[in-house]
Amino acid sequence: MAPRSAAALLGTGRHAAAASAVAEEAMGSYHFGSSCEARPLDAPPPFFKQRTDLLGNNSLQFVKSFLRQPGAVGAIAPSSEQLAQTMVGWFDWESARGVVEYGPGTGVFTKHVVQKLHPDAKFFAIERDPELVAIVQQKLPDVDVVEESVANVVALCQARGIEQVDAIVCGLPWASFPDTLQRECIDAMMQVLRPGGQFATFAYWQGLLLPAGQRFKRRLGDYFSTVEYSPTVWRNLPPAFVYRCTR
Repeated sequence: MAPRSAAALLGTGRHAAAASAVAEEAMGSYHFGSSCEARPLDAPPPFFKQRTDLLGNNSLQFVKSFLRQPGAVGAIAPSSEQLAQTMVGWFDWESARGVVEYGPGTGVFTKHVVQKLHPDAKFFAIERDPELVAIVQQKLPDVDVVEESVANVVALCQARGIEQVDAIVCGLPWASFPDTLQRECIDAMMQVLRPGGQFATFAYWQGLLLPAGQRFKRRLGDYFSTVEYSPTVWRNLPPAFVYRCTR
């Protein structure tokens, strides 16, 4: 099969054209050998091209982590405040007592989680990169951040007396994960996330061009009773949306 561009993969029309332009720019005009489907997009606002204000503190460290472990970090810039609000605002914080964050990065989501937590809730975050762990610990010294793999979430919850998890906030780059790693991480998560529990993770639109991104999208439907999508967050580099899943 001949290589296909983002425009070819996403189709035609105003919304697809906007999406393909973003994807081509963000992915450096790479081409992929397999087709995939994409959900229609709302058109980007005029301010999207003015992106320099999207990069906050710790961006240099984030880029360094990306260059060192692109498959584990999956982004060249920390998530924006707008994406953090879209991620965290969806959860039922009044009833959540067991809360876990996957891949806090520089703590953009973590800060919002801490502000929303119920006084009786137990919360910890799991991060593989030791330098990012240090950043979160410095910014939020009261947060329990463990340098570990989310594949070990069952043992980590047991060690903290969390019998079941009500909410998982996730910043992992699923579209960068091979099939076996995706399955391992999700299978472990389903051992701790209670029935009716909530899981939110974000994805970049260009990630849907990747086979792993398509595989993850299908896998969510296999594991969760409800999978919804947020509006596109254009004030993020690159633009993103949030999968909102209920077990």
